[in-house]
Amino acid sequence: MKNKLLVLATILLSLAMLSIVSASNITLSQNTIYLSKAVNSSVITLTNTGDSDLNLNYTSSVTITNKYGDSITVEINVGNTTIPAGNSTTVNLQITSEPFDWRKFKAGYVGSNTVLFQNATGTENATLTINVVNDFCKYGEVGYLEIDSVEDNTKDNEDEWVWHPLDAIKITVNSVYNGFDKDKNIRVEYALYDGNGKKVDFGNIDTYTTLSIKSDHDKDVVFEFQVPADIDEGTYYLFVKAYIKNDEDVGCTSIIGGTTPYFQEVTIEKENDRAVVVDRNEINSIEASCGETVNADIKVYNIGTEDEDKVLVNLYNKELGINLYQVITDLGKGDSDTATFSFDIPTNAAEKTYYLDVITLYNYDDDNSGCNKETDVSCYDENSIDDLDKKFRIPLIVKGNCAGSVKEKDVSITAQLITSEDEVKAGNEVQIKATYTNTGNKTTSFIAGLSGYEDWASIVSIEPQSFEIVPGESRNVLVTLKLNKDASGDKIFKVRALFDGDVKEKAVSLSIAPATKFNLPGIFQENKLLFWIVVVNVILIILIIIVAIKVARS
Repeated sequence: MKNKLLVLATILLSLAMLSIVSASNITLSQNTIYLSKAVNSSVITLTNTGDSDLNLNYTSSVTITNKYGDSITVEINVGNTTIPAGNSTTVNLQITSEPFDWRKFKAGYVGSNTVLFQNATGTENATLTINVVNDFCKYGEVGYLEIDSVEDNTKDNEDEWVWHPLDAIKITVNSVYNGFDKDKNIRVEYALYDGNGKKVDFGNIDTYTTLSIKSDHDKDVVFEFQVPADIDEGTYYLFVKAYIKNDEDVGCTSIIGGTTPYFQEVTIEKENDRAVVVDRNEINSIEASCGETVNADIKVYNIGTEDEDKVLVNLYNKELGINLYQVITDLGKGDSDTATFSFDIPTNAAEKTYYLDVITLYNYDDDNSGCNKETDVSCYDENSIDDLDKKFRIPLIVKGNCAGSVKEKDVSITAQLITSEDEVKAGNEVQIKATYTNTGNKTTSFIAGLSGYEDWASIVSIEPQSFEIVPGESRNVLVTLKLNKDASGDKIFKVRALFDGDVKEKAVSLSIAPATKFNLPGIFQENKLLFWIVVVNVILIILIIIVAIKVARS
């Protein structure tokens, strides 16, 4: 038995030694290549690093197809398929689908496929990834420009090139001009694409900038933008190009770092749980005077993984005594909605910048202890501070009309609806009494006006429109508006005072009921002729009765 085991061990050891001796290792000078309209071929080196001859097997061509079924074929040719130990051979790769309509592969599209190089037994292999990229440069790589580097400055994101919805992103692009002119106006532009070549929309921001670069010099360009709230998870491609303004056909490059990468790969990740946040890009500072009514619109986004039945938005500032709540219902994942708040600045507030804290509460559960109504904090299991570690703050600049700080020329405005509320209907006229009080210490001329009404009403009259008020006195102004026939819902406009190059405003809200329509009785809805026949007959009957009465009396 021992002899049999010894023989078996000797055979296994011999086979192992044989496999080691005969093994062929394959290495490539590059494991990834990029082909494009401008650079449609590439050459790499394949080396046999083993200690025996290598008989190479590989696929002679690969096809790369976009989602519309349009294909590009790349042909692979190897110089020698039998490679002695320690020797190398060249691998030539060429797009053979020329002429090809590159418009079918959108700018920013990245298509990939792989080629497997193997030995005869398939025990050793090396994989080459072939990427086909449509040039970001309209005319391909031309001229004397370089993009030396593209850096992620990790403003909101913790990891480079890993972004999340609503992250504030900052990237720096270093461009080099090596031309012969003293200097050139160079435009640097960026775009982010998904795997299907669809461009990401960053809203109303410029995705390019123009700068002057001297010959043999470089300059940094900084771009800042926000990741859209509704972006999908996955791999994206950031393309950057530098080109001569108005002469892209003369000079343009989209190659990063002087080698073949045409893009920077970006990973978009989403929160793994519930998350409702405020869009920081839409947080603007608010300016108001003491005693003024402030209206604040706050846009919130559901960037989490679950739909939210209810979201509670809290606006808070201890110093000003502000602690308001607004409920948003049915906020689906990826959706946004706006919470509107209205509050008065205390007349004795100090003139300075305050900060309004915005907190989002979500994951509503009305079975929670202490949950009696939807504005109760206890109804919500999660919030933006404790669960997301995110703070949203709105600067509020309070200046003017505050106790102890009288300006030479200033005014406060109050407004009161004169028309009864049940008459505030589409198509009707409404009247508002605005009271202007001179809170300065100098007699001042004022011009009364309105703003924010243009889409749903027109001005009939403002009486008086210009007037003079001595310090401490007031003047009433009667404003008449004609509501549009299609106006309805809650509307906000502003009564304003223009004086000495300054403007003061007071927000006024109206709740407009739709115009009352006359509806025919059900029997006449589909037969209006019948309706008018009945009307005419009623009139005739009345006339006959009148005539009969007159005849009887005579």
